[in-house]
Amino acid sequence: MGKIVLDGTMPHRTMTNPYFNSLLRTGLISELAVVDMLNNHCDSFFSLFIMHGTKSAHLPYSKATPYDIVVEIGNDVRTIEVKSANCGDRYPTFFAEIIQTTTVGYAEYLVYVPNYIVYVDIPTGKHYWYNGDMFVAAVKSMYMHRIKAHSAQAEGVKFLKDSEIHGYIGCVDQIAERSDIEDMYAYIIRERMQQPKIPEVYKSAPFLPDLQ
Repeated sequence: MGKIVLDGTMPHRTMTNPYFNSLLRTGLISELAVVDMLNNHCDSFFSLFIMHGTKSAHLPYSKATPYDIVVEIGNDVRTIEVKSANCGDRYPTFFAEIIQTTTVGYAEYLVYVPNYIVYVDIPTGKHYWYNGDMFVAAVKSMYMHRIKAHSAQAEGVKFLKDSEIHGYIGCVDQIAERSDIEDMYAYIIRERMQQPKIPEVYKSAPFLPDLQ
C-alpha cells in the first residue's frame, strides 16, 4: 500500500487501478445526482418523508464520515448511503452487498446504518429510496442466504426494487442527465478523485458473525 496522508486518504498517484477509478467516478456522479435532486428538485416527493424546511444536502466534509451524503434541515441531520446499479428494466431486483470478498469485510452501511439508502439505476435515471433501518434489518436477516455477485467481488442478497420489507419509500426520476451532473460538479469530482477515501475494513457488524 502506498503512503497514507494525515487526513486518511491516499495520494492520487498511488491509485492507478483503472477499474477502481471507474467505480469511484461512477459512484461520485450517482451521489451528486442525489444531492442535486435533494437541493433543486422534487420537493413534493421529499416532503413525504423528510422533515419540512430548507434542505442543504452535500457530500461529507470529512472523509472519516461513514456516509455518502449528509442532509441538514435546520438543526436536524439526515444521512444517506448511495448505491449505483445497472439493472434498467431488465430485472425487477437490486443486489445488496453484505461482504466484500477481497478484504473479507462487511459493507459499511451494515456497521453505520444511514437514515436512507438510495439506489441510482443508471440506465433509467430512477432513484429508489429506502428506509435505512428497515433495509439493513432485512439484509441482515438474509445473511445465511447470501450469494456471490456476478460482476463484483462481493457476497450479498437480491431484493425486489419495491420491497416493503426492505423499507421501500418510493421512486423519483432524475432530472439532470449524468453528463450534466459531471459538468455542474466537475470541481468536486476532480477533487474527490485526486484524494479518494480509503475504504475501511469492518470485521464485525451488529447482529452478524465476526469475520476475524
